[in-house]
Amino acid sequence: MNLDNYAPVADRLQAFWRDNPDGRITTELLVDDGTRVLIRASIYRRADDPLPVTVGLAEEVRGSSNVNRTSAIENCETSAIGRALATWVYQASTERPSREEMAKVARMTPQEGAGSPAGPQPYRGSPEPATDAQKRKLRALGYVGPIPGTKRETSTLIDRLVVEATGGEDPF
Repeated sequence: MNLDNYAPVADRLQAFWRDNPDGRITTELLVDDGTRVLIRASIYRRADDPLPVTVGLAEEVRGSSNVNRTSAIENCETSAIGRALATWVYQASTERPSREEMAKVARMTPQEGAGSPAGPQPYRGSPEPATDAQKRKLRALGYVGPIPGTKRETSTLIDRLVVEATGGEDPF
């Protein structure tokens, strides 16, 4: 993996603000259970737009890296903003993930022949893409935003939408 193929979130933000000086970026802490942090970032072309043009989700596990020992929320927020910008038009590189995300992957991937990696092991959710059934369920719940990148992210979004729409009763 060549990190030069991935843009830092700062580059994506610079391009966004250049093109959208009256834009708005909001973030929402969806989960902070002492172990996991989940943040949604919403990107708006103009500050007074009622709906975002895109959203991005990110998850971090407290203590899973040096930065997450002290700054899991900040790290997660930066990732969510970078993912939201990349989902729209601000990849600022040939690849969707940010340089920060790919550096994390490199740190957390055991090196070939190195035995067990040193340090804490990251939480390993499902890396598989969202299923067609999950996509249909999101649309049935009235969701119109971009589909999250993984089964886990999509499942989390479905759970939240079900609670918001039905008070917790799954209509399916």
